[in-house]
Amino acid sequence: MVSKKQLVTNLFLGAYVLTLIIGIVYNALLGYKIGIILASSLQGLGAILIIFCFPLAEKVFKIEIGSFLRILILSFAYCALYLGGMFDFYSLIPAWDIILHFTSGIIFTFVAFVIVRNLFLHDLPRKKTYTLSIIVAVLVSCTIANLWEIFEFVCDSLFHGNAQRFIPEIEGIYNGGNSELNLVGDKDTIYNFFVQPSGYRYALIDTMYDMIVCLAGTILTTFGLILAYRFNNDESIDYLLYKEQKETD
Repeated sequence: MVSKKQLVTNLFLGAYVLTLIIGIVYNALLGYKIGIILASSLQGLGAILIIFCFPLAEKVFKIEIGSFLRILILSFAYCALYLGGMFDFYSLIPAWDIILHFTSGIIFTFVAFVIVRNLFLHDLPRKKTYTLSIIVAVLVSCTIANLWEIFEFVCDSLFHGNAQRFIPEIEGIYNGGNSELNLVGDKDTIYNFFVQPSGYRYALIDTMYDMIVCLAGTILTTFGLILAYRFNNDESIDYLLYKEQKETD
């Protein structure tokens, strides 16, 4: 009988593969250069690799990840790497990037929390384990947010993309996000935009907003974990994130 966790994994794997194929065809029909299609396709393949991390974590590292947390992780990857990367939701929906970075703070905190709980649950007292889990979760979430910005910078540099929004997505200026192309518009339009603080700080604001909202998601999640422990509901958090059901007495 297929477990709930395996069923979740199988459903997302099918959705990932189907969306990847559709996304490649869609980008090709739009006339994107091979470099951009390759970059978005690699992101899609990266999402598929995430699925295979779950059995690896369980078999090699003995780390359980429950169906609820799997749904969060895989839904986030789908929205970020497929809808965002392949179908350009970042441009279609202005708040898409902010929402995902806020959500990433929640998910990264949960994942780091689960890893520490799995590794040290039986070796340390309850209070120390929970405290250590929260501290590590915050540090890991903030570190991943920083590494993600580095990843976006590297991808933009190698594949001439616009993940860090250094090409203004402004009507009359935006060139489609390809850094190999000149900006659209006459020189006066471009000058009038970049001479303003909102123009010459455009990319910096995007990067810092991403890190700040990720931190906000991390702080909110951490606060929730602390409250759960304060009111003796930490076991419920464990069941929600990595234990499929409560153990019978």
